[in-house]
Amino acid sequence: MGVIRRLPEPDLHAGSSRKQFSLLFILGVLSVVAVLLGLSKIMMERDVNDDLTWVFVAGFGLLAVVFTVNMLMAVWAMLSPGPVVLRSALIFGIAAVLGLGIGAASLAPSVAEGAEGVLVVVVLIQMVVASVFATMIVMLSLWFLRSFGYRLVKPEQV
Repeated sequence: MGVIRRLPEPDLHAGSSRKQFSLLFILGVLSVVAVLLGLSKIMMERDVNDDLTWVFVAGFGLLAVVFTVNMLMAVWAMLSPGPVVLRSALIFGIAAVLGLGIGAASLAPSVAEGAEGVLVVVVLIQMVVASVFATMIVMLSLWFLRSFGYRLVKPEQV
């Protein structure tokens, strides 16, 4: 017959001899690798000495940085202690302005060539909607985490 006995609790703060990676770390590494592979594909398909290629790569890099900063601000807005409504409205407003800015920057060559006004308006609306929609997805998932009690706190408070 078996005996029930209490086993000692493992020390969770003790260092492990093997490397452990979180899911967030792996997603971050995969995202960076995907961006680098996309940029290398662009560079292989285009003439590297062409100025338009470097403008495209710089715009793509700017877009990645802008969306990353916006998502980090969304994490701050949803998981900081205190009321969420005003911070969320601020983040959605910033997302709309960033989408408008990226849309305007991407349309600059087309407008210089005489693009139609309807095309310009449609592209601007698409960029604003894409930026706000991406932010909304992140905010909803963070709202779910917040409902379980997750908050951003300083390490000394843990």
